[in-house]
Amino acid sequence: MGVSSRVEDYLEELFSFALEGCAATVTNLAERLGVTKATVVATVRRLVGLGLVEHEPYGALHLTPQRPGDARPYPH
Repeated sequence: MGVSSRVEDYLEELFSFALEGCAATVTNLAERLGVTKATVVATVRRLVGLGLVEHEPYGALHLTPQRPGDARPYPH
């Protein structure tokens, strides 16, 4: 599956939040990436549709659990 470099940026930031033990929200993801919350919401919808991210309405964003063939596990 090919994803854009911008989508990779989102996934990397979500991974960073998980490593730091911090909750990833639309607001703090927008701040880190220097984009608007509306941009984050649109991209998160795409990531959810691709099965890469789970999103609790008005809550935290999480990378989906590791699937067979993924390179390595990550904190969830």
